[in-house]
Amino acid sequence: MGLIVMKVNELILEKLEKSSKVRGSGVDGEDYVLVGFSGKYEIYIEGNAGDFFSALLNGPEVTL
Repeated sequence: MGLIVMKVNELILEKLEKSSKVRGSGVDGEDYVLVGFSGKYEIYIEGNAGDFFSALLNGPEVTL
């Protein structure tokens, strides 16, 4: 997993610590974004999904 994807996932997790609903943008085909997230969250992402986008989720509702 690349550094960009790790940073994107870290930023999303930081926002989820403060709110169960998160909006983000700027994703442009990066692989592995949101992989393995769990919890009752609503995540809205604007952009283009890469491979395995939001794979292996346990609970979150994701809208791309």
